[in-house]
Amino acid sequence: MSLVEYLGILTALVIVWYFASKTFHRIVVKEYESGLPYRNGKFIKSLKAGSYWIIGWASEITKVDLRIKTETVPGQEVMSQDNISLKVSLGIKYVIEDAEKATHLTESFQNDLYQSVQLALRAVVGSQKIEDLLTNRSSMGTEISKSIIPEAEKIGLKVHWVEVKDIMFPGELKKVFAEEIKARKEGLALLERARGGVGRLEESRQRHKDSGKQPCPAGPAHTSGFDRRRQKRKPVHHTPARIQNPLTRGFNTHLIPQALL
Repeated sequence: MSLVEYLGILTALVIVWYFASKTFHRIVVKEYESGLPYRNGKFIKSLKAGSYWIIGWASEITKVDLRIKTETVPGQEVMSQDNISLKVSLGIKYVIEDAEKATHLTESFQNDLYQSVQLALRAVVGSQKIEDLLTNRSSMGTEISKSIIPEAEKIGLKVHWVEVKDIMFPGELKKVFAEEIKARKEGLALLERARGGVGRLEESRQRHKDSGKQPCPAGPAHTSGFDRRRQKRKPVHHTPARIQNPLTRGFNTHLIPQALL
């Protein structure tokens, strides 16, 4: 084989390889993906994980991520039943169960899901007063989930949970709630101190009881320390004072006979 023939064959192989690479494409669908193949714009069937060859100018494959997604719905300004404006941000966890529905039935399943969450949030907040919302904050997510699950299933999504991440109040209302929380903490502290005092009194009574002594009663019948000392003091018997003879005043009486005194 001459050099010219060799170069001709090599050139032909390069041309064939070039057109083949432009015509056929190798597509790999990963384990956590679903492949949606289209030929001349028409959907064929969903593809599982694996390697596939397609005709580049006539076919294409759209890959959809099937992994669980956790996203945040930014703060939405909503109005409570008593006309108080709030900003509520939510967290949502969902997964695509049917890639065909999620792709074919809606232009953007994320936008549709966000819209459903926002509408459900407005309905839940608008039906309750601000105090009830704060008390039942943990149940807000459950109510929103129940509301959006049917809509999500229509577009091939499964919602695992919806949770309230943050509730933001206007500045003045935030100050009022801060003062209320402070007053509540101070009240609890006073209550704890009162309970401690009662506990110490009960311990004191119990110690007196165990030692066989009765504790001093409280109230008006309580005897002061001065009165107790007066009760314990032994009576002193006073003898009549001997009348001293004015003539013996200033002398040592032990040296004078008693008869002269």
